[in-house]
Amino acid sequence: MIAKIKFPFVLVVVLLLAACKKEKTPHKSQPDVYIVGYQIIPDRVLNQATVWKNGIASLLPDYNYRSQANAIAISGKDVYVVGTVVGPNFYSNVATIWKNGQPTFLTDSTIFSMATCIAVNGNDIYVGGYSGDFHPTIWKNGVRTIFSNNELVDVAAMAVKDGNIYVSGSSEASNNFSKATYWKNGVASFLPDNDLGSEASAIAFNGSDIYFGGATSTTSGLIATYWKNGMPVYLKSDRESVVNSIFFNGTNLYLAGNAEDPTTYNFVATYWNNGISANLANGSTISSANGIAVNNDDIYVVGQAGGSAFYWKNGVPTQLASKGSAYAIVVVPQ
Repeated sequence: MIAKIKFPFVLVVVLLLAACKKEKTPHKSQPDVYIVGYQIIPDRVLNQATVWKNGIASLLPDYNYRSQANAIAISGKDVYVVGTVVGPNFYSNVATIWKNGQPTFLTDSTIFSMATCIAVNGNDIYVGGYSGDFHPTIWKNGVRTIFSNNELVDVAAMAVKDGNIYVSGSSEASNNFSKATYWKNGVASFLPDNDLGSEASAIAFNGSDIYFGGATSTTSGLIATYWKNGMPVYLKSDRESVVNSIFFNGTNLYLAGNAEDPTTYNFVATYWNNGISANLANGSTISSANGIAVNNDDIYVVGQAGGSAFYWKNGVPTQLASKGSAYAIVVVPQ
């Protein structure tokens, strides 16, 4: 009889201990967030190209004159940044690539050049921009190729897919309007618009589908636009708007850009998630969203507001520099 009395007591103790045992919460590792742009240092009056890693700024060498970082790519442990430097011994802009912070000039000082975009494919590094008299240019592993003699060309973004090199931007059409254009291995194709002008500022792939983001001119202003496999989709808006960056997270399409405030008419940093817009700032001052990336469910946007460099994580702003701007972002999961 005594044994029968003890068993229920033991059972109660075990249940209580089990109830008190806490479940361990899985540790969620944070990604590394790389942002590039420029800032104006207090003891200088000129721009200095900057990389921010997880909010910590690293100044890129520019010979103490002027520089700007426009794009970034990461391959393994190597961080590649491209932009433009003007040094004390240079008389024009010089396209520059920084690998892990060390600069390499893509032309000499006798050739005007700018680097606006970058793509990495295996061991090959592709840089897009301009050289000479604003001729559109690709550098593959530092070797320069001018892919059009048209000087009225904007080179905005690039990507490599299945060994093919894609560049997007704009070029002058026969009606003298700027027209959204992409080049595949140097061969130009116009993207359809309404013949009043357009621009393709961003490029991304989702599977076999190719997307371009930009804007189309209308009689009432600019309309934020993306093209899927060449077909335009106009983002609904009762105000002017543009797309500056494009990113896919699974099947979800994210766009970053600017939309006009209906009261102040200032452009406001904005992003779209599957066509639904969200403002990142108010219209009291000019702001812009220049780059976007998504990791898990977190949305990162970079740009500027009121002349200060900012990034927004899930809509919450963080100032990177009191004077400057951020142009591109890469998020590396851990």
